Amino acid sequence: PAGPGVEPLAWRIPGGSARLARWLVTPRQAYGPGAALARVRLPDGALYDLVAPSAGRVLRRHAVPGDRVADGDWLVTTLRPPAPGDLLPGPVPGEWAAGQAKGEVRALAWSPRGETLFALTADGSVTAVDARAGARVLSPPGGGRGHGLAVSPDGALVAWAVNDGHGRITVADTRGGQAVWSAELDTAAFALAFAPDGRTLAVGAGDGTVRTCDAAAGEGPGAVRGEPAFEVALRQEGAVRGVVFDGDGGLTAVSRIRREQGRVTTWARVTAGDRGAGRPLADIRLDTPVERTAVSADGLLLAASGPGGHAGSAQGQDALVWLWQGPRRPAGQPGPDRAPAPLARTARGTAPALAFSPDGRLLAEGGQDGRVRLWDTRSRGHVREFAADAVVRALAFAPDGHTLAVGTDRGLTVWALTASAAPGPRRTTDDGRRTTDDGRQ
Repeated sequence: PAGPGVEPLAWRIPGGSARLARWLVTPRQAYGPGAALARVRLPDGALYDLVAPSAGRVLRRHAVPGDRVADGDWLVTTLRPPAPGDLLPGPVPGEWAAGQAKGEVRALAWSPRGETLFALTADGSVTAVDARAGARVLSPPGGGRGHGLAVSPDGALVAWAVNDGHGRITVADTRGGQAVWSAELDTAAFALAFAPDGRTLAVGAGDGTVRTCDAAAGEGPGAVRGEPAFEVALRQEGAVRGVVFDGDGGLTAVSRIRREQGRVTTWARVTAGDRGAGRPLADIRLDTPVERTAVSADGLLLAASGPGGHAGSAQGQDALVWLWQGPRRPAGQPGPDRAPAPLARTARGTAPALAFSPDGRLLAEGGQDGRVRLWDTRSRGHVREFAADAVVRALAFAPDGHTLAVGTDRGLTVWALTASAAPGPRRTTDDGRRTTDDGRQ
């Protein structure tokens, strides 16, 4: 029997058969929902892409270019994102990332294929950590306090924000680490997110605005250009502490209004140059300030977090996590849930960090109590709880969902959550080369 999460993929091919033209993914490569895995050529010369129904990671390919493949053939074995029953009783720490990011890790982001993990620390330094190539410092310490980090959907660009009186946004080429551009705002910058188009960069600002720009580089690879033009796309009350895009380009922003209230608003597709997105799809006020947000890849789930009460209130400083249905629902279902119920209340502290697994089945949260909890979003039930032994500042699932990166006030840790991600014996790729479980050959 196959291991947990291991699945075969097959497709219906027009006419019943075709020639495999090329693979678009390599063994051990992660991919997102809707990604094209292979291209086939029909007898009449038409080209079709074979598309993944959900996120996963390629384990083995079962055909080579030039082979004739038939309707329903098992062409690739994949590893789907984990279900609650696939999780190990406790995480297995990975050694390849330990100690690579020094000090307090404020934000984390994976490259789309899962080969590189980016970490932003409180001193404004950015480190790229790769299991095969080691660590590269993209930005040295200094220049301000780190707040936001994002990687473009194609993995070509990484952006980060530091604050030192004003917010400074930097965008770099992920391949060489060369800065593409840097720009200063007239207000603080708290959060960054790339839209699915890979060009639009959204910035959550301290003056209640969400600003956007075209983040693409100039002409040619590695080109450096001047500061882009940031435009105010959206306005909120209070400071915008989080911005997240869903897979369709919908933008969710969370803002902290004074010390007693929070607001979570979702708009339809937002792109650079859009001066206002019109009426929001959902606009929810909470009776607690919110500072963190997460949106599932399909946009159907929203999570937000914040302290449960201001100083001196009857609730004290308990931290709250809210989970509710997002504004986009399957056809025929009612509109957004405007009365989200708390998912969890933890003992005191700042807003917990949040992260959804690639398919939205799991929600990870952790905060000042030094614990990381995993929740089943379908049952809203608690699944696992792990000790991070330090204040948790950032969380990020790898693109296949089997590994969780944890940033704390002491540094960076990467945990294997399932047996499939844990270190194990060597295996063979489909071209006969020996490889370790992390893809090194």
